[in-house]
Order: sequence, then structure tokens, then C-alpha cells
Amino acid sequence: MPTTLPRVLITRTPQVEQILAAGRARWPERPASATLVALASEAVAARPRSDYLPAFESPQPLTAEILQAALDEN
Repeated sequence: MPTTLPRVLITRTPQVEQILAAGRARWPERPASATLVALASEAVAARPRSDYLPAFESPQPLTAEILQAALDEN
């Protein structure tokens, strides 16, 4: 999907493949990019608030819908 936002490239190393496999077990219908974002979002949500870096705080909560729209690969 076209975007003006910067993208992140991730090499599918054995570690990344293992993470993707775990995500595919939970969300087999999602593309790899959406799976990685979902797993990363869960990891961030599970951390104590004091672990957040202020540069990453946003006035708008990040929702699954916002993530999916950003990662729509169609």
C-alpha cells in the first residue's frame, strides 16, 4: 500500500523466522508484517509504563485498526 511514512526493513534471519512461526500459529491469516507488529505491540503493552521511552509516546492510542491500516499489504 502506498505511504508517505518511512518503512522498516527486517531480514528474515532464523530468529525472525522463529518469531514469525510463533505469530503464524496465533494469526495464520495475517501477513508477516502485521504479525510482527501485533507481537511487538503485545510486548510493549506487557512492559511496565516506566520502561517506555518518551520519544515513543503518542497523544493518540495505537489501536489494532490503526496498525492494520498502516500495514495493509493489498
